[in-house]
Amino acid sequence: MTRLSSIASVAALCLGIGLALAYGGEDPPPKLAPPASADTWSDPQSGLMWQAQPTGGAMNWAKAKAHCQSLSLAGRHDWRLPTIAELRSLIRGCPGTQKGGACGVTDACLKYDGCRNDACGGCAADGGPGPGGAYWPPEIAGDVSWYWSSSAVAGADDSAWPDYFCYGAINDAAVHVDGRVRRVR
Repeated sequence: MTRLSSIASVAALCLGIGLALAYGGEDPPPKLAPPASADTWSDPQSGLMWQAQPTGGAMNWAKAKAHCQSLSLAGRHDWRLPTIAELRSLIRGCPGTQKGGACGVTDACLKYDGCRNDACGGCAADGGPGPGGAYWPPEIAGDVSWYWSSSAVAGADDSAWPDYFCYGAINDAAVHVDGRVRRVR
């Protein structure tokens, strides 16, 4: 029995070393995304589950937040409006605004001056890999337009941060203006 436990210990140690070498000291891969349904899409990069086809049409920011909290989809009731960093995690094909890109607007930096920079302006219109040229994954659909985040512009009582998926751009919008909504959990 002692020999068997020694072999198991050596095997566990080798597995740990192998995993450490495989990841090269980088962050581990994202958590596994929950199972999806026909109405949802699970992003393997972020581990977030998204509403695959938005519902509700265009609405102002306050209505967008309330609308997201009222959704029951795929047997879940914990849907919400995404933060700007979560919304940026959907951007594909526009390096400056993709997660980790040069655009300075993140959950930790929400001021217009000092966070928003030239890189936040996005890319060429309708040049993304999603349907209709959207700068989001091909697996999701919706109007190629701008979508609200739950992140308010710091220091501004009347602005929040949406993502303009037709350009992959991050810019502010007045909270009373109607924008699109894509829920996350």
